[in-house]
Amino acid sequence: MLHRRAACLTVQKKYDEAHKEYAELVAACADYPNIHYVYGKFLAESGDVPGAVSEFKQELHRNLRDINSRLEIAANEYKIDSAEGIPYAEET
Repeated sequence: MLHRRAACLTVQKKYDEAHKEYAELVAACADYPNIHYVYGKFLAESGDVPGAVSEFKQELHRNLRDINSRLEIAANEYKIDSAEGIPYAEET
């Protein structure tokens, strides 16, 4: 239920409220598959690229074969330093 509420708040661009919901969700379900990926997507959309990359890396720590997280890291790192994202893109 928290995920739906956080997603709805994100669509409404209520990032402060959505951030609180996502933070609670990740704290409660840190080992749930794709939870860090979803939180990373939110952080990227709300402009927190370093936070997003950190969440995608946590998802990779859980699942080394996660292509989506690798691509998101590559895309988000590219925004800061294009060379940083290349290794993640090449690994896919």
